[in-house]
Amino acid sequence: MLKRAIDDEKNLKRISRIEASTVRLERLYKELIYGIKKQIFPIEKESFDLCTLIQERTETLSGFEQNRFELQLKSMQITADKIGFEKMIDNLLMNAMKYSPKERPIVVRLEDKVLEIIDYGIGMSDTELLRIFERYYQTDTTQKGEGIGLSLVKSYCDSEGIEIRIQSLKNQGTTVSLYLEGI
Repeated sequence: MLKRAIDDEKNLKRISRIEASTVRLERLYKELIYGIKKQIFPIEKESFDLCTLIQERTETLSGFEQNRFELQLKSMQITADKIGFEKMIDNLLMNAMKYSPKERPIVVRLEDKVLEIIDYGIGMSDTELLRIFERYYQTDTTQKGEGIGLSLVKSYCDSEGIEIRIQSLKNQGTTVSLYLEGI
């Protein structure tokens, strides 16, 4: 209703930010409920189109007004813990955004049962890559974070039978590859 009543660009931008925040708040609520349920009983797997999920998540994250996303997606149906999968994708996309210059795109490619998230950011050395899945480990302590995201991603991948590989070069970027044959 407010959008229809307002026509100046500044206030429309504010309303868009409020909308994006509302979506994020709803997502946090769902994740909280998910976490509680997961502790009580096993989460049922569901079938969903991965291409649609990635489009939804990148659209939501575009509200942060960071990097743009370059999507190269081929439709693929998978059966998995959908909320857990969304959390994992969000974590990987937010890491790519956090460590990349805003003007560089984040490439998300889905082809032949392999999902790749490619950034052109600060990258990591071979030494840093060895510890990347350790809980509380951070390669860049100047960035906001707790160092648990990739540990949670790895845990989710292990529980779902997803192989994860990370390739990175310092000052050139990082590619995260998820091999989805098993789901």
